[in-house]
Amino acid sequence: MAVIGRNASVAVFAALLATASFATAQETSDTVRPPAETATSKRPRGMAEFGVGVLTLPGAEICVQRVAECAEGDTSLELTVWQVFRLTPRFGVGAGIGLALTPTTDPPRNDPVGLPREHERRYFNLGTGVRWYPHVSDKFELYLGLQGGLVVVSDEFLTKKGQSDRPAPAGGAQIRTEGWELGGALGIAYVLGPSFSLGAQLRYGEWFLPKKPKTDILGDEASLTGPNEVLSLGINVAYRVTL
Repeated sequence: MAVIGRNASVAVFAALLATASFATAQETSDTVRPPAETATSKRPRGMAEFGVGVLTLPGAEICVQRVAECAEGDTSLELTVWQVFRLTPRFGVGAGIGLALTPTTDPPRNDPVGLPREHERRYFNLGTGVRWYPHVSDKFELYLGLQGGLVVVSDEFLTKKGQSDRPAPAGGAQIRTEGWELGGALGIAYVLGPSFSLGAQLRYGEWFLPKKPKTDILGDEASLTGPNEVLSLGINVAYRVTL
């Protein structure tokens, strides 16, 4: 009987030990969690950037009739949207668009007699680029970039309502000038969380437009020709998603 009692005690002790070991292992597995995704995660990520800034052409000669005087330099509010694919934390590729609708420079012109008009100009660019991130941490990122693409300068000459006594083109006359942009960028971003960041970017480049200006039926000319330096400074907010 004593042997049976000892065997029963050993069995009970072994069962209690196994139960305690299982509970400890279960608690450990419940408390250990995979680390949350951070800016330094090596998984590929997609980013959508929405920005606003100022675009300036500091040395550009703005002319619509080169027999008259030209104005120098131009500045406009610029809106940008970029989609960036981060292959690794330190390398990304992307594409985006920029739109500047509020140029401040209106060059001198001589309107035809009896046909007073208004002149509007817009800038549009569509480009691609690559980014290298020399500094990546959980809170800050710094990148250097190269980008280039298509540039379109749109000049529109609108007849002033009720002030024309001569036939004029319906809807006004429009001149579109296409060229190319090549430049570099410097940017910084503050990581707000796994999904959002707030950043700033400085971009410098060169626009390469045709040297000979296009003209419309009234002899007006495209306002920009040849190479022009462009500088852009803006802020952006980015939405990030881990792929």
